[in-house]
Amino acid sequence: MAKRFKRLSRKLIPFIIVGLAVLATVTAASFSLLHPQAVSAQQVSRRDGYVSIGLPSTGNQDDNWSCGPNSAARVLAFYGHNVDYNTVRSAVNQEFILPPSVNVPAPTLTDWTRTRRVDIRTGTTPHVLRDVMKQWEGNNVRLERGTNFSTLVNLLREGKPIVALLRVGSIPPETTLSGTWPMMHWVAVDGFNESDRLIYYTDTDGGRYQLSYDEFQGQWDWRVGRGFASEALHRNGVQAKTMIWVDRTPPLVSSSSQGARDIAQFWPGMFSSDIDAAVEKSGIVYFFKGSQYTAWNVANGTLEHGPRDIARFWPGIFSSDIDAAVEKSGIIYFFKGSEYTAWDIGRGQAEPGGPKSIARFWPGMFSSDIDAAVEKSGIVYFFKGSEYTAWDVSRGQAESGGSKSISRFWPGIFSSDIDATVEKSGIIYFFKGSQYTEWSE
Repeated sequence: MAKRFKRLSRKLIPFIIVGLAVLATVTAASFSLLHPQAVSAQQVSRRDGYVSIGLPSTGNQDDNWSCGPNSAARVLAFYGHNVDYNTVRSAVNQEFILPPSVNVPAPTLTDWTRTRRVDIRTGTTPHVLRDVMKQWEGNNVRLERGTNFSTLVNLLREGKPIVALLRVGSIPPETTLSGTWPMMHWVAVDGFNESDRLIYYTDTDGGRYQLSYDEFQGQWDWRVGRGFASEALHRNGVQAKTMIWVDRTPPLVSSSSQGARDIAQFWPGMFSSDIDAAVEKSGIVYFFKGSQYTAWNVANGTLEHGPRDIARFWPGIFSSDIDAAVEKSGIIYFFKGSEYTAWDIGRGQAEPGGPKSIARFWPGMFSSDIDAAVEKSGIVYFFKGSEYTAWDVSRGQAESGGSKSISRFWPGIFSSDIDATVEKSGIIYFFKGSQYTEWSE
């Protein structure tokens, strides 16, 4: 019996090597087992230590082998190509792909000829998936095997989504008759959160999920012992820490700003140049310059009133030459030199105590001569010269890493010496001289 079983195994080995090594993937029915926690999809959002890329919906996986083409379709569509899941899947040469199930020997003591059906779960190898993506992106497509986690994070930091190969389980020896085989799965990695140590990804069911750094690296940096599985995977170029990406600046990132425009043309009635500070409250954007301010009605898109004297209508704050202003938690903070004052919106008056030290109450921020400030999604950003710092409102402390380059993390806006900035209706406006730019997340 042992000799007969050995001969049967030899007949089965080519199927296992070709089928399973061409990547064992997961079916749609098993997605719920892989994703303990879902997160909401977003548009492209980048700040220090955080990236979130909302990938287009191109269709959900409906077979048990095409997780690679499915993930690739999302990335290609993100780069502006008119493709969907079926388009990319049909571009894969399926000659090497086995049927989704085959008859395999299952001999018993009483019936040596017994067989049974086995789900092989075939899929797409890294080099095949790379070559398919090249049909749309040419030599911009990059494939790396055995790379490192910091490289992956840095690509995400540039706004580039990644098709990554994960090990999400194992096929037991009794199924393959040749040892345990890794169950592999392609996903589209589309963000990270450095402070919470999270990796975000879109799976082939269209859901957006997250893994801790450790969980992700455990699935991405997988191991296979010696044997048929290791040999077959190696022959097909399947290695740990494999990723595929498009090495060019994504359109959504390069167009995240609208270019410089004239303040006078698009904000008629406001100060036309050299604004000191700006802040929004209750649907009105207030612009400060010298000893005066003007007010812009967001809903109407017109001048509300002004110019008016700061000292008369904002008693208790700095009466002129304000450096920056920002609102958080119902308080407007005005910065000048090395000090700040606070205005209670609910009470309509300055908080008592007069000017206070920036360095003492905002440790880790620029301690003086701030150019501009704005709050977005629970983070206050302070700009000075060619750099910015970030303050986490919920934690009441500066984000780690110190000051960062404006041009690197806010590409397309003014790279230095910003006069003022304000957020309204999901758009951040940056003012400098007689012009402004927009940043849309």
